[in-house]
Amino acid sequence: MIDIIIFIVFLLLNLIIGILYRGKQQSFKEYAIGNKNFSTAALIATLVATQASGSMFLNGLEQTYTNGLYYVLASVIGSFLGLLITGYIIGPRLGNFLNCVSIADIMSSVYGKGVQLITAICTVLATIGYIAIQFKVISRILEALFNYQGPEVTVIAATIIIIYSAFGGIKSVTFTDVIQFITFGTLLPVLALAIWHHIPNISQVIHTLSENPNFNFEHVISWSPQFIGTLAFMFVLIVPGLPPEIFQRMAMARNTSQIKRAIAYAAVLWVLIQLFIVWIAVLLLSDNPHLTTNQVVGYMIKTYTYTGLKGFLGVGVIALAMSTADSALNSCAVLVANDILPPLKITKQASVQAAAIATFAIGFLAVLLTLSIQNILQIILLFSNFSLPILTIPMLLTIFGFRTSRRVIYIGMGAGFVMTALLLLYFKNVNSFFPGMMANLIFLVGSHYLLKEEGGWIKQETEAGIEAITWKDRWTQLKSFNLPAYLEKNLPEQEYYYPLLAFYSLIATYVSLYHLPHVIEQEYLMLYRTIQYSVLVITTSLLGFQIWPAPLKNKRLLAWVWPLLIFYTLFFVGGMIVIMSGFQSSQILIFMLSLVMIALFTYLPLALTLAIAGIIVAAGVFKWVTGQDISPNQAIPISFHFSHGLLLFSSLLIALFRFKQSKETLQKKNAYLMTLNNQSKEEMQEVLRYREEILKDLTKEDTLLFDETMAAYMRQAIYRMTDYMRLDVKRISMEELISEVRETIKLSDFPQMPDLLIQNKSKQPTIEVDRERIKQMLANSITYLYQSSNATRPITIALEDAKLGYSVAHMQNYARESNAIRIVLTIEKSLPKIQPIYNLNHNSIVDQVARDRNRRMLLQNARIVDAHYGYAELDSHIITHLYVIPVNLREVRGKVMEIIREPAVVDPAELNHPLSIKVEEELKNKLTAKGIDFKPISKALNVIKRYHAGVKRKSGEPFFTHPIAAALILLEYCQDPDAVIAALLHDTVEDTGLSLIQIKIMFGETVAFLVQKVTNLEENRKRLMLEDHENIARLINYEDKRAAYVKLADRMHNMRTISGHSSLAKQKHIASETLNFFVPLAKNLELTTVSQELEILSLEVLKKK
Repeated sequence: MIDIIIFIVFLLLNLIIGILYRGKQQSFKEYAIGNKNFSTAALIATLVATQASGSMFLNGLEQTYTNGLYYVLASVIGSFLGLLITGYIIGPRLGNFLNCVSIADIMSSVYGKGVQLITAICTVLATIGYIAIQFKVISRILEALFNYQGPEVTVIAATIIIIYSAFGGIKSVTFTDVIQFITFGTLLPVLALAIWHHIPNISQVIHTLSENPNFNFEHVISWSPQFIGTLAFMFVLIVPGLPPEIFQRMAMARNTSQIKRAIAYAAVLWVLIQLFIVWIAVLLLSDNPHLTTNQVVGYMIKTYTYTGLKGFLGVGVIALAMSTADSALNSCAVLVANDILPPLKITKQASVQAAAIATFAIGFLAVLLTLSIQNILQIILLFSNFSLPILTIPMLLTIFGFRTSRRVIYIGMGAGFVMTALLLLYFKNVNSFFPGMMANLIFLVGSHYLLKEEGGWIKQETEAGIEAITWKDRWTQLKSFNLPAYLEKNLPEQEYYYPLLAFYSLIATYVSLYHLPHVIEQEYLMLYRTIQYSVLVITTSLLGFQIWPAPLKNKRLLAWVWPLLIFYTLFFVGGMIVIMSGFQSSQILIFMLSLVMIALFTYLPLALTLAIAGIIVAAGVFKWVTGQDISPNQAIPISFHFSHGLLLFSSLLIALFRFKQSKETLQKKNAYLMTLNNQSKEEMQEVLRYREEILKDLTKEDTLLFDETMAAYMRQAIYRMTDYMRLDVKRISMEELISEVRETIKLSDFPQMPDLLIQNKSKQPTIEVDRERIKQMLANSITYLYQSSNATRPITIALEDAKLGYSVAHMQNYARESNAIRIVLTIEKSLPKIQPIYNLNHNSIVDQVARDRNRRMLLQNARIVDAHYGYAELDSHIITHLYVIPVNLREVRGKVMEIIREPAVVDPAELNHPLSIKVEEELKNKLTAKGIDFKPISKALNVIKRYHAGVKRKSGEPFFTHPIAAALILLEYCQDPDAVIAALLHDTVEDTGLSLIQIKIMFGETVAFLVQKVTNLEENRKRLMLEDHENIARLINYEDKRAAYVKLADRMHNMRTISGHSSLAKQKHIASETLNFFVPLAKNLELTTVSQELEILSLEVLKKK
């Protein structure tokens, strides 16, 4: 009765937790993969719970009992390597696909709905079979535990899984996975202990491991048919099939770094779970080696369990089955709702309702399958034979960057299907997985190149536009690895660490020698005395490190001496004493403590390398010196070895993890403070340097100006000195940005961490910003809101899509619209109503905040928003902060904004370039011939030589030769001096730090007007990038023909030198624009020669293939 109560309570607990943790008013994406705020620990738990299935437990026990190492090697090594490959090789390449909800969704984004549909259907069919296996495990364990053979309880358990999976989505599944993970994680050691206590003689276990041929490495590892089958099974486990439930957990991660961390820890836990199962099977085999495979589980339950433990065992195994079934069921429903119904036009788009209905339908089919097919293996073979051969190869090639046509994908999938079907029909005993996959690969890649399809291997990009690391890159990194530099980084920062190492080594060695029995000392007397005296000499020398001569303290020498001393005194000597003692627990304890100590002083990889090398070398030296084989002391029980080893290993992991966590937190705090400090220093240095540049630019002649112009100039100068902010613009995902803000907040010294409620309603996956500035802005707002509410109210961070509007001069009733994200931080329950468009006026948000005493503490945030060309509403009561930031910052803020405070210095090498000398001489001669005063032209020449210094054209010549060439062309049909100067200056505002106000000061209002008309920037202290149609629209209303003349001269020189563009597509775009706009413009201005040449040049480019 107690066992039944335990079972019922467990089922009800899962149902309650699943319902309570369901997401309310979820979008489909949140239902499928959550809102990417899962902790790494939760991801680890759900990964392990999903991977560790009920069928794995039962099959692992039975196969280990029957086949020993033939199964263990394949299962443990294969699955461990498969997980690591998934995390460390496939995971980093999923950066661009993390917003997809399934593998079929990925295939759809590359190859369309047909491939999406095939992928989804095959995956769903295979997954239904997998779910049925877990339901079958539940049925089987109930039969074994309670001698109950009816389907009712199995149906009830399956119904509970279906209910919380349908209504709760991934959140419910994840939280129940955590409960199930804890349940079966507790079961395994309890069960192992219960069996252990029933074995009368421990020597039975040793006899099994040493005498049973299935556990003898020399017998197992041989080219026998059984070992070849082991290798084939291992290959199947290593190949990353990426089942839907595993991909779903990867898509739940914030970024690829979290994927790698979660899967790495999950792989280690997975191995520990498998080793526990192996250990339980070994104990069963030791106690009764005469069972058949089908009798193992029943015998275990009947012999070793009792009231209470029987119910707990049932709950644990059922937890394994449920954790896998609910994950597979949820991912399968997502496939139906997102990848089957919309392509078949049954629904318009994926929805939570469709996924919930699909969950019930799939669960019902799996239950029917469970009740109708009795053999678990039959279910596996029925549904899994086609999934791997059809889907794995196209999926992996797509993830790794291979692109081809849809028909080639269909050919590969068809080849895999046909090969698998033929093998199943005519060679039923042949494993069809590998031949089917090979057929798929050969036909897919072969047909791609035979049919000469476009695509092939492409350079991949991961998150935020960062290029994926290729194997070539990794090999380059490996070749460039500098071992001396790496070892030098591991040196202690203070000299007193050397005497400390000596003191610890001396104590550890002599304590170890003291615990050696006198018999062992006499047996290995030479080794004993060598260790005793060598350690004494080394440690004595190190204790006097501070008086060592300077040449011996050379860092290059110490970089090698330090690890060698650690290697010898702690790990070689410690390992030798462990071997001499017959692996006494006290000696193992000292060795493990030494490893912990060194891991605290050096990088963990180096510490592990030295420890492993020390043991291996000590074992080799021991065998060479004594001629004896290494074996544990048989007088010490194996339970003692195992329990102490496990205890020491666990304590080592905890100590290292805790130390690493504390160290990382301190490093992050230090890096954060250093970044803020460096930014402040750099900004102050730039302010001082730019002040000097302004003074250089203002000559006596330039100061004779109108008051209005001088005022505008001074306003611009003050903006550049105070409000201007240089940005490091990069693309970042919104989830990653919020995650980094959370981490930044953790670095603040809050008495209690703020309660942040994230509402991400934006459809924009990424945003282009200065990530450090925006993180700082959001962290500042959170700090202010936290302080204003006295830490009593949660802070809502809402992300929504919005529009920003920018006015453009010379374009009446027109506002440039740009996609944006509205970020609201508030302690209010409701959010401000979103506006159709947030128009930016010419009044700086910085000025507004600076004038309001109540808002001055938000001045830094105002500067960050202003630098991002954004909009802000900063409540004076500090309860709601609203920011609107453009999604694509570079579309509105040109790269020139990052160099406007750069000093302008002439490059002498450019002045002496042959082309520079030639075009300048031609300009002088032409101006003289036409009777134009050269003095103002000379001043413009000096300006462009300074401001364009260091910039080259695509052909390699100094850039300022282009405006000179444009001025030469202009002189053929216009001799106006202001137009010539404007032609020389036409690229300065767009490409350099020179502003229109400065041009107005130096050359007058007419030249400034002409330059403004022909540039691709709108300038009002900040510079706004204009799109092609906006620039052309402004030019059509040229108001002054000279502006059109200058633009035609610029375009003519660009067309004459268009071959400098490496991209033919770019050439054709320029040629098409020239033909459609500039040729008619020239005709309208009656410049026949210009229009004819532009037309000929454009057509020549458009004919290229």
